[in-house]
Amino acid sequence: MKYLILLIFSAITFCILLSIIIYMIVSGDSYMYKTITKNGIKKCSTRKNWDTIDDRSKKYLLSEPFLGLLMNETKLWEKNTMDHDVQTENLKILKEFLESRNISYFIDCGTLLGAVRDKNIIKGDTDVDIQITQKGLDHLREDIKELEDVGFIAWRNEDNGFMALSLMRNGEYVDFYRTFVKSGAIKKFPFNLVSYPFLGIQFPAPEHYEEWLTELYGNWKVPASKKCSEEWKIGMPKYVKKYGKTKWISVGKPQ
Repeated sequence: MKYLILLIFSAITFCILLSIIIYMIVSGDSYMYKTITKNGIKKCSTRKNWDTIDDRSKKYLLSEPFLGLLMNETKLWEKNTMDHDVQTENLKILKEFLESRNISYFIDCGTLLGAVRDKNIIKGDTDVDIQITQKGLDHLREDIKELEDVGFIAWRNEDNGFMALSLMRNGEYVDFYRTFVKSGAIKKFPFNLVSYPFLGIQFPAPEHYEEWLTELYGNWKVPASKKCSEEWKIGMPKYVKKYGKTKWISVGKPQ
């Protein structure tokens, strides 16, 4: 009987220790998100706690014992509006953060389309899209606590495919993509960028932005419910062939 009790106690102790180890791995400082459940629930890779998060962001979040913060992406996908004032403030903060560290980036996809065609955020858009280099992404991750200190929450933090990182603040989010890399890490994009006005701020954009948008959307001058083309996911081959200064490879795969 004593041996049975000792065996049960040992098994319980082992399970507790294993749970602690798993928790440390899942919620540690690696900044790599982990999928906790299906149905669009993702582990946030932020170190912020529930009490320090703004109320507008909380409606998309869950706080679970041992698991910490979880992002309810299913609820986030139901979002069909965007607060322009909040996103303008978010972009100003991110612009200062990125440029103070010489991180190469540019506005892309629907954000670039809105800047060029509509001179504003596209009606019905729900996020901001930024392209970043792998080297820049690594640098951003190193200093991400500074963004957390001003209210940003990080999730979708991964090195798999073109999605790199998402940041939310005051209920609005910004997606960072690293669609293109060369030899695993590049510091700058292999084509020229220009400064383009958006929301009263100057942002980097591809030099030949109209041709970029044509490859992205086709006839982009006419509003339509189009998503980025497969060419974007595989590295914008036409644009790169015409204007690229060095060879690069894409980490994105068509889905």
